[in-house]
Amino acid sequence: SFGDDIPTSPSSPVPDPTPTPTIPTTPTTSPPVSSECGVSNNWGSMTISPYWGSNTKQISAIISNAPSTITSFEMKGYGQTDNQYQNCVIQNIGLNMWQCDFSNALTEPASIRLNNGDYIGNNIIISMTGSTAEYPLSSCSGSIVSSPSSPSEPSSTVSDPTPRPTPKPVTTTTAPPVSSSDGCWVSSNWGPMTIVPYYGSQPSNFVAHVYNAPITIRKFEIKGKGDSNYNKMTCNEQNAGLFICTGTTLTEPASIRINNAYLGNDIIESMWGLSTGLNAYPDGCSIRSGFTDDDDQDSSDGMEWTIIFAIIVGCLIGFGLIITGFVCLCKYNKKKKGTAYFEDNADTAGNDEIEDGDTAKAE
Repeated sequence: SFGDDIPTSPSSPVPDPTPTPTIPTTPTTSPPVSSECGVSNNWGSMTISPYWGSNTKQISAIISNAPSTITSFEMKGYGQTDNQYQNCVIQNIGLNMWQCDFSNALTEPASIRLNNGDYIGNNIIISMTGSTAEYPLSSCSGSIVSSPSSPSEPSSTVSDPTPRPTPKPVTTTTAPPVSSSDGCWVSSNWGPMTIVPYYGSQPSNFVAHVYNAPITIRKFEIKGKGDSNYNKMTCNEQNAGLFICTGTTLTEPASIRINNAYLGNDIIESMWGLSTGLNAYPDGCSIRSGFTDDDDQDSSDGMEWTIIFAIIVGCLIGFGLIITGFVCLCKYNKKKKGTAYFEDNADTAGNDEIEDGDTAKAE
């Protein structure tokens, strides 16, 4: 019946749970491993140049304009991970040259890591073949915001937020005119040999590579304009055909003497190494036929021979004086002995006369 119907209170609606707020997450990025070329934002104007003779299995690289002292140098090939970086060793502190020898050839472009990650150059070495190229090239527009070794800043890759630092200006030095009365010339045995000042070379620190040498170079010497000898700079071979000369600043154009047999007079118009292009010497110099050592006006050699000659002459004179003195002494002794003999005979004869006279007188 209707009386049996007991009204019931409506059920309370169950509220929906409060949605959890969405917290945006920052995606984690790693240093670039793509084909993009880029450097860390602290790279500055630093450049790396593969030296002559370098290749994908062995490279000698010179670092220029480093923002700080470079204590470690590592390389890896294209597509390799960070744990595949290979260590290189310092070859020449003065040139900041590093030598890398790889068990397997690297794939180009190669990446560079300096000072354990303080400086990163991703895919910057387009070619590992020795040349005048300086990396990274101006076309390398990518930039790594921070080096992986900086924990305070996230490591990420952006698309060129700032333009790459302007490459260092190329400073060329105009060589003074050749004022030698003989001009620029080479000995007739010079052949196709050329001498190339390397980048960073200068009149106080000459770095040169010799190409097409007709013989094995045992001795490399250089002197400046107006110098009478080759003793102002000392040259040492660093690699096959690569010589570094240090000492007093020389005046250009400079002359070269190799193995005391090959002479280039005033052939090095400029001792400054250029970052673009190569200066290969001699350039437009004449050839002196019938070259002899007399053509090389090296007073140091002349002085050496003069001293040797003087010593020989002195010895001969001294020996002659000794012989003369000995002969004179012999003659003197012989004469003295003869005089004493006659004196003795005279005394003996006188005594005999006295004795005979005394005898006769007594009788």
